[in-house]
Amino acid sequence: ALIAMNDPETLQPLLKQFDKEKDADARIDLVRAIAGLPAAKTADFLGGILKDAKNPEALRLEAIAGLEKSKSAAASVHLAEAAAPSEPVAVQIRALEALGAIKVPQAKTACAASLKSIEPSVRKTAANTLAKLGDAKAAELILPLLKDKEPSVRTAAIGALGILKAKDAIPALIQATADNAVQFDAITALAQMPDKRALSAYLTGLASKNADLRKASREAIASLRDEVTPTLEQLAKRNEIPAAALTELREVFSSFAPILSWRVIGPFPRDGKTHPPQTEQKFDSVYKGVEKEVKWQTMQADAKQYGRVNLAARLQPSQQVVAYAYAEIEAATARDATLLCGSDDTLTIWLNGKKVHDHQSDRGWNYNQDKVAVYLDKGKNRLLIQCGNSGGPWDFSVAVSGEADRYAFLKGGAQKFDLETFRVHALKNKGDAERGRKLFLDVKGLACIKCHAVGGQGGQVGPDLAGIGLRYKREDLMTSVLEPSKAIAQGYETIVIETKKGVTLTGVFKGESGDAVNLADAEGKPHRVLKKDIEERLFSPVSMMPNGLSDGMTLQDFADIIAFLEARREEQPARKK
Repeated sequence: ALIAMNDPETLQPLLKQFDKEKDADARIDLVRAIAGLPAAKTADFLGGILKDAKNPEALRLEAIAGLEKSKSAAASVHLAEAAAPSEPVAVQIRALEALGAIKVPQAKTACAASLKSIEPSVRKTAANTLAKLGDAKAAELILPLLKDKEPSVRTAAIGALGILKAKDAIPALIQATADNAVQFDAITALAQMPDKRALSAYLTGLASKNADLRKASREAIASLRDEVTPTLEQLAKRNEIPAAALTELREVFSSFAPILSWRVIGPFPRDGKTHPPQTEQKFDSVYKGVEKEVKWQTMQADAKQYGRVNLAARLQPSQQVVAYAYAEIEAATARDATLLCGSDDTLTIWLNGKKVHDHQSDRGWNYNQDKVAVYLDKGKNRLLIQCGNSGGPWDFSVAVSGEADRYAFLKGGAQKFDLETFRVHALKNKGDAERGRKLFLDVKGLACIKCHAVGGQGGQVGPDLAGIGLRYKREDLMTSVLEPSKAIAQGYETIVIETKKGVTLTGVFKGESGDAVNLADAEGKPHRVLKKDIEERLFSPVSMMPNGLSDGMTLQDFADIIAFLEARREEQPARKK
């Protein structure tokens, strides 16, 4: 009867009854009832239940559930203590989950300790909890788990990094796509934070049998469309675009790609006047808005809603106002294009300073309300919009059309070689390791030795191949030779530097000092470029390793090279990076 009353006045009688109760199930019911009462002493009582290791595990878990509901400072202390490695695994896991739910400062510290647990399930839960906390800085704690021996832990870590949109983790996630156990998850995580460095991962996703992964990869490439076009052209020439991905790529490059990154400023009065951001896009300027001074701020559109930007969520007030948004469209070549637009309410668009669209009546948002024919200049195109609102929802979206017919890499039959033929041959034919060794060492032939060391001899442009047969399966070795850009080894990323004098240097990134960037070119020659002389630098998803097939490798050559690599089972020597 006391339990059914759910009244704060019943707390003391319930506590007395708990002390006298011997039945285990009844004690659990009492803890659940006490946890539901809005009383200050509830957290301390539940903490006492949790702290007593003599209590049955089921009772302690019920105490954790109660502490999670209370969300008090005292509750967070008790939960953090329950996540200690000395506690039973079930208690640790449930405490971590509760800490993630109430999102208290102690949660991150507890998770950091739990990531080192000897129990895989605890490490997994700690990674999931850090993702729930939403702290992007937690990514550095999660990254080491990508090398965890347990696939379930690696999967959890990858999922957490994707949720946190941890850009610093992108190189490690790209590496993880080579691990069949977590490839699906790694590509999914990379698709959550589109980056042109992950293009090869997205291409793998496009060729997947899984519809969700194809969709995620397609959307990621669509958001990067103009950025990745030059790289796709390079990969096509190297025969590194999977044939199975071409259909999806054609859809990407003929469809509308939403603009996802914007600079936004407002609100200003909806008075028909020209406000300063309409005539100047000075992103460090501050202007007088409706009720206070306003400045430019960044906003991300919702990729799952066709690039919808919810202005009302960020800008207040939202009645009888206008706001401005600025974005840049990169075009690989000058071309005609179409903008697919929607707004709630009004929408005016300028492209490169010229007004191209003006809708001045109120309406509810839909992504395909207007189609605007425009001309894109090669390179950067400046897009400015003004979106006005009478009241209620306040949204806009802009997407840009593609033009698939002009892309050579999308034309069927362009591939010179069928990579699958090479794979099948190497799987059916063991190969001659000795002949493969001679091919590897032949500086006038494949010349692998110029870039890769083996047996203590060779170049240092690419990874040392000593012991590679112990570290990789035959199928992985085949992929590394056939599609070298698919998963570039960490520490051997390709960097492209353009100097202020117009000189372009491409090579393997060898680190940087305080005033310079170091790289090694395709011949292994080192270059040191002063940072003050650099106009632009970027990492390319295209490997420095030449595609052996394009140099005339036969089916048997390929099988022999794989046999030679598979036979490399010596201990790998330490090398200077």
